[in-house]
Parts: sequence; structure tokens; C-alpha cells
Amino acid sequence: MPEERFTVLPGEVCLMPRGVPHGEEVADNRRLYCNLVTMCHPNAYSLHHNFGGDTQTGWWTQTVDWFETPEMAKFTGCLDEIAQTVEAAGLKRPLEEPYVRGLVLTTLGWMQRLLLAPVAVTTPSHPLVNRCVDLIHANLAEPRLSVTWIAEQLGCTPDHLGRLMRRDRGRTVLDFIHERRIEQAKEHLTDIKLSIGEIAWVCGFGTQSYFNRVFLAMTGGTPGGYRKALANQN
Repeated sequence: MPEERFTVLPGEVCLMPRGVPHGEEVADNRRLYCNLVTMCHPNAYSLHHNFGGDTQTGWWTQTVDWFETPEMAKFTGCLDEIAQTVEAAGLKRPLEEPYVRGLVLTTLGWMQRLLLAPVAVTTPSHPLVNRCVDLIHANLAEPRLSVTWIAEQLGCTPDHLGRLMRRDRGRTVLDFIHERRIEQAKEHLTDIKLSIGEIAWVCGFGTQSYFNRVFLAMTGGTPGGYRKALANQN
């Protein structure tokens, strides 16, 4: 209900349907620890760990873990059914209704299983990282492709973009560009009609020598040596 306030005590759980506005406050930010589980995607949910922070400002320190599960649709569907049943019947004490109570217990059982044995862990990329990756794939052949150029297209600073990429992908933007270009180069090296210089140009390397250096650093060998190894296999 609007403006409704209540306290969730240790060991208690608050279930809310999607779309309900809410604002949590820490009762004692020196000691309180609480979890917020958010059904953020049809096949994923996030688990927020909130720890009491600065006692003067009241800010929390927070970490977020993301989990994937194919059962999330069932989970959110059950929450929706609870909300619709309570609203349609105008229930003032919903847990006294056997059907609603059964749905709540089922939901809590699923949540317990999710928290104790998550199916898989994943870290969804920041939207800027996703757009960065799209730009890289669309402009691999462009010699101008760089961290600075991408940041300009995205309206952010190179340093900010670099931090996000390292956090979400575990590598720098330049390393990611090099990886994609070398993958493409390996495909072109199977075509004997293309020279090494032509492949360097097609893959966005400004010079063949630069291509050779990056290829050696990424694979431990030269483009020519890679092509010969392919020929020997055939």
C-alpha cells in the first residue's frame, strides 16, 4: 500500500510483486546486513548484499551477484498469481487464504533453493560495454578503431569505458579489439589468395608489421607460420 511502512526482522522475508515502488532503510547501519533478491530478467535474478556503511551519512556498501536459472519464469509467475489473487479478492489477510498461503510457501521454497544452490553465476555487462562490443564488431576493419574513438561515440571518457570493460570482460578495450581482429585474421589466413598484407588491411591493422607484432603477442607465432601450419594439416 502507498506510504505503508513496516520492519522486516531477522529471519523474515518480504515478497513484493513486480512494479511495486519501494524504498528500504537501514534500521541500524552499524550492524545490519540484508539481502535484496531482484527478479531482473526472465532467466536471471540478482542478489544484493547490503552492509551498514558510514554511520554519519547512512550510506550502504553493496555488492551484487547475478545468477541464471531457467525456473525464473515459474518464480515470477507465482508472485504475479499471488498479487492478482489478493487484488481480485480484496484480501486483507492474504495468508489466511489457503490458496495464497500455498503460493507463498511455494515461492519461499524456490527462493531457498535459489539462494542455497544457484544454477550458474554470471555478470551481465554494463550497457556501455555492450554498446562498445557492438561498435567493435561493426568497425573491425577501421584503422581508427580505438578506445578514444569508441568513447567519443558513446559519450563517455576512455578511462571510464576502460574500467567498465576490465570489470565486465576481464580485459582492456584494446585487448578485446586485438582478440576479435586476430580471430578474423585466422579465418582469412585459410584463404591462400589473400596476402598477409591484404589480411592485415582487411582486419583493420594499419601496417603489416603491426599486424605481425599483435599476432605474435596473441598466438605465439607469426601469420605466415600459422598459414603454413594449416597447410600442413591439410
